Amino acid sequence: MIAALMALTGALLARTPADRTIFIAINEWGSRVPVIASALSVLGLGAAMFVMSGVIGLRRPDVPAAVLLTLLVGGLAVHSVKLLAGASRPLAALGPDTVHVIGSALRAHSMPSGHAAAYGAVAAMVWTAVWPGGPAWRRWALAAPVTVVAVAGALARVVVGAHWPSDLLVGAALGAIAGTLVVATLWGRLATRWLSQRLMGRVGAPVMAVLLLGTSVALWKSLDDYPLAAALYVVLAVLGVSTACAWWWFYRRTTAGRVGSAPWDRSVTEA
Repeated sequence: MIAALMALTGALLARTPADRTIFIAINEWGSRVPVIASALSVLGLGAAMFVMSGVIGLRRPDVPAAVLLTLLVGGLAVHSVKLLAGASRPLAALGPDTVHVIGSALRAHSMPSGHAAAYGAVAAMVWTAVWPGGPAWRRWALAAPVTVVAVAGALARVVVGAHWPSDLLVGAALGAIAGTLVVATLWGRLATRWLSQRLMGRVGAPVMAVLLLGTSVALWKSLDDYPLAAALYVVLAVLGVSTACAWWWFYRRTTAGRVGSAPWDRSVTEA
């Protein structure tokens, strides 16, 4: 329901005078925090989220499985809307004299925001996963910080001059729907279980290692997109390479017969 309201609000707000007024206000204020906005833009990349999920996946392979499925479902939805909408970005519509640009100067395919979709998906997945049970304080302690970061990350796309506020609402709604479908539906749970089991296998583990390595290279090559967050790019790239090595090491241990079928399974002991 919340996602539907966000999408409807974004669609009604799109390219209206209010959309431009809100954009200009946030963009002007945000010029004071260029480093934070750049860092949040980098963290909102699907590549960055995949690398971080890969780290968690060393203990919980269902996490990168869910993230991969969400990126697939959400990515298809976001890029389909982008192609259909064909909307121009603020820089193309308002010009460089009005828009304060941080990082890459983007001009096309504005609606919706892929970064906002990624943040919306993560927030929805966390809320859906932790809310059903456990003490209320623990649920809020996990979900509230994620929500704050997700909102800040989405707003950062206005700060850097890449998106209109309406793009954020529609993107976050699409991401939230994708995340909820993967975590809360029977189809999503079955698909996540199937994929996580594949990732623990002798084929999935090296494939995961190769994907992490390729993602790390892509992040390293993206340093010029947001130079103020260059350090974060480097950290994520190094983390991705290290995690890829860990996945490959697990695969080698498995194929060498020193560990059972799932090397991260705590029930398996060394021979």
